[in-house]
Amino acid sequence: HDSAVNTARTMFYQIYSNGEEFLARAPDPEDIIIEDDGNASNTSTCNTNVEDVNSTLNTDADND
Repeated sequence: HDSAVNTARTMFYQIYSNGEEFLARAPDPEDIIIEDDGNASNTSTCNTNVEDVNSTLNTDADND
């Protein structure tokens, strides 16, 4: 098993010599966002609300 991992590591660094991490830690399950038809529209609504808040904050800062 160790020799296979070492061989894979060597091949990986030959292909990706830009400093990528070999076998990087997987994300926690709660950090994974799966978009489908049901929640894709919720995401865009959320982004729109954030943009509205940011523009409001910028407008308020301009008035000060």
